[in-house]
Amino acid sequence: MFDISNSFFYFPSNDKKGDKMKLALVIGMMFLNGVLFASEDLKLPGERWEAKATGYRCAAFAADSNAPLSHDDFQVKFEFLRTDRTLDNGLVVASFREQDSECRYSAILLADNSASTIKLVRSHAYASAGESTCLNGKKVLDKHLADNEYLYWGHPHHVTIMMPVASAEVICGPQATHVGLDFTVSRLIK
Repeated sequence: MFDISNSFFYFPSNDKKGDKMKLALVIGMMFLNGVLFASEDLKLPGERWEAKATGYRCAAFAADSNAPLSHDDFQVKFEFLRTDRTLDNGLVVASFREQDSECRYSAILLADNSASTIKLVRSHAYASAGESTCLNGKKVLDKHLADNEYLYWGHPHHVTIMMPVASAEVICGPQATHVGLDFTVSRLIK
């Protein structure tokens, strides 16, 4: 059976004032931890490969295309996609503008490599400069990264996440429903 007296959270009952101080300290540390990490990008344990953002495409081997209009509205700039050794887990990092604030966005993605699909697991956005909550831009990016097919093609290797966007026909032509967010594999991290 687990002996809680060896736990960090164990508070002996003979010193009530000391117990309250310890509890207050633990709660304060948890709050401070939440505040401090609220202003950081998400992390992917075991990062192995990095692919730099290279723009948008309508298909594999197609020429560069324009950004989706909603990305232009928020001045979205993707930085990179990083994966772990398995290539199943990925991290996308971007910046965007919202209400005179510079916002950071990061998202953890899970790939099903046999089906060539990728899904959003969780995301985080925060203002690196300014007072915005960054929630409107986060909502747009979350929607676009929610559940997609991806293309793996070319040399150097490209990973293109095919995002469903309302402006796809304007960018990629009649009948188009998706615009690809393109990354080019650039380096081995470790």
